[in-house]
Amino acid sequence: MVGLIEKLEIRVSGTRFQDDGNIRVDFRGLDAKGEINLHGFTPSVTKEEFFACSSETDLQELVRQKIIQRLESQDENTEEPEGAE
Repeated sequence: MVGLIEKLEIRVSGTRFQDDGNIRVDFRGLDAKGEINLHGFTPSVTKEEFFACSSETDLQELVRQKIIQRLESQDENTEEPEGAE
């Protein structure tokens, strides 16, 4: 699954400074075939991470890494249903 995420075209569609000091980054992701479309946000981008991005490409890569981190943590916390192989 991570390989697919790495190949997604990520576009940042907006940013919002939050009360907790973090920055919410809204994004859209589309796979090369146009079959998978992601739309969401990453609420946990710190000011340091945000301002370290010197280009939109850097911010897109940061969002990609946040998506991967989230999916990997979800995998660790998800139990497989009984009988799943």
